[in-house]
Amino acid sequence: MPQPAADPRPGSFTLVAEDPSRRVGPMGGVRPPHGAPVRTHLADGLVVSWSPPHPSDGTRYAVDAEYTDQPVPAAMARRYGSEDFWTRWTRAEVCAKLADTPILVWLATYGLPPDPAARTGHRVHTLDLEGPDGRTIRVSAGTTGPAPAPGTLGR
Repeated sequence: MPQPAADPRPGSFTLVAEDPSRRVGPMGGVRPPHGAPVRTHLADGLVVSWSPPHPSDGTRYAVDAEYTDQPVPAAMARRYGSEDFWTRWTRAEVCAKLADTPILVWLATYGLPPDPAARTGHRVHTLDLEGPDGRTIRVSAGTTGPAPAPGTLGR
């Protein structure tokens, strides 16, 4: 039976500025403090970490974040429109991560609709956090059941 969606709350997220002197992580990135299991990096080096519950049934977790005041890349705006772009983008990124699929493959398959998770088994929530400089950070976090087979896009 699928687990209910982990409903992320602002208090379950940590914003951390990366310290270049910290040990390099397994994927080449610098680890944020406390070894947060689910994290994403913003362009300015800020790390958004999520500490969701960890059931042992194979549930997967993902998070993505973007500053809401950054401009939408012109090519993306032409293709997908700019209205509520960063919400749609972060939600699609979370879905792609949960499906272990490159974002460009995800976009070619599903596009960038208002709810990219609607046609999948993924559960995605979106909220806003205030960054240390007062800028708004749009954060999407999601879960899915046991890992999908490679190439299935979480069907």
